[in-house]
Amino acid sequence: MSAYRSGDIIKFSVNFPEDPSESIANCKPSILGCYAKCGPWRRNRRPESICYGKGVEAIIIMNDGCVTVGSGDGTIDILDQINWKGEFPKGKVLDPNQPHFKALKSTKVEGSITSLELMEGPKKHGSQRLLLAATRTSEIYAINLTSFVLTLVFTCHQNVINDIAFPKGMSGVFATASSGDVRVWCLETCQELLRLVVPNFTCSCVLFAHDGKSIITATKAYTRSPPPMDPRNLRGVTGALPISGMNMISDLRGVD
Repeated sequence: MSAYRSGDIIKFSVNFPEDPSESIANCKPSILGCYAKCGPWRRNRRPESICYGKGVEAIIIMNDGCVTVGSGDGTIDILDQINWKGEFPKGKVLDPNQPHFKALKSTKVEGSITSLELMEGPKKHGSQRLLLAATRTSEIYAINLTSFVLTLVFTCHQNVINDIAFPKGMSGVFATASSGDVRVWCLETCQELLRLVVPNFTCSCVLFAHDGKSIITATKAYTRSPPPMDPRNLRGVTGALPISGMNMISDLRGVD
């Protein structure tokens, strides 16, 4: 099988002989069909073909014959082949593909899927099998194939880190500033604790307030309740100008 940016899947045969010693010089591959995901069922009518948004970026053929697909819009599906009985209803000329697959399980992540990899082995089989999915937003997810629950395994900034800051008297967490977001990390586990997303702006610097209740960036201030590990009760204060460096006055009443 082969995936395309048009959002459908091409199934073809390489027509190789069963005997590996035979010559393949005269073997020519042939296309078996152009297939897509099946849409809603309609009585006595051909079901619609659903193509994946932004194309199919990754595909895996499972041992049981199912197909796992990752698309450009972040959709991850496990597809099974539909065994149509009788003559297949004809579609329009503009519909070159057939609704050949039904989705058994589906989920969606942020960002385009770049690759899929199945983790299985002697210690990972059955319900313990995991599907790893990588995205263009620099994240890796682990998906349990039984429950199809997402777990974020790895994440990082997509662009250059412009600044890093630790809260006063606390080395267990730190904040990083980059283009489009500010993140708070746990130093011991290297896991992301909090992400503040502000699209279409670049944070040039970041700092913690002396009491640990606020995170101030070059353009916005997000106030939250202590301690620094607790990301609840966020609120934004707008109006700050873009700057290249800043520091907070010890009385917590201003920033210079």
